[in-house]
Amino acid sequence: MVKWFEKSLDDSGAHEYNHICQSHNNYKATITISAGWTGRTRTVTFSNKIDGAIVFPRTGVGKGIYTVFLFNGPPNTLSQMTDEERNVISPRGKCLEELKLFPK
Repeated sequence: MVKWFEKSLDDSGAHEYNHICQSHNNYKATITISAGWTGRTRTVTFSNKIDGAIVFPRTGVGKGIYTVFLFNGPPNTLSQMTDEERNVISPRGKCLEELKLFPK
């Protein structure tokens, strides 16, 4: 799903998502990431999310969702943030941290 979404967010796709938001007058967006672990007797999943909004594509480091997702916090898209800033809010990183701490 993520790869499809990322691929669809080239320059023309990113503008299309913004136009969809504009036509519905709703720019709210949430990125949700889940990670899981399966043992012999159970499966455990961890999910984390960040809320934000879709904006017109902005330049920076990265492409796809990074150029149009404006996190509810600093006035920068994910592509305009430093690696350190992104790592602090990263739902993927938070899931992996929870997974590392989970007793197996």
